[in-house]
Amino acid sequence: MAKAPKKSSQKVTWAHAFRDIVSKAMDRGQLFPLFFFIGALTLIFKMPEEHVYDAFLSVLSGFKDFSLIGWLGMGLVSILWAGHARAMRRSHSSEYKRIGIEKSRLQQQQVNNGLGSSESR
Repeated sequence: MAKAPKKSSQKVTWAHAFRDIVSKAMDRGQLFPLFFFIGALTLIFKMPEEHVYDAFLSVLSGFKDFSLIGWLGMGLVSILWAGHARAMRRSHSSEYKRIGIEKSRLQQQQVNNGLGSSESR
């Protein structure tokens, strides 16, 4: 009789969590925004407490007088580009799947006895 495998009770540390987050960000193409966000948080936490509010007010005033509108535009274009890239990946994926199904159907028509599907293996 085979013994059941023992469950390991390892604790997940911050290093494991960081590794998983960075790995997922690399898979999805979001590594640059992740490091930008981490860098911004680091700068805010390293700043003296009395200067954080003043920095926030200066950013708001920059948006009021339109001197930071270029940064806002860059952020908007980046978000729209990421959405477009996601839509194109989905479109290409569905087209490749459709082409594969069509190819398999035509191959089955050419052969008298049925061919097994490569997807069932």
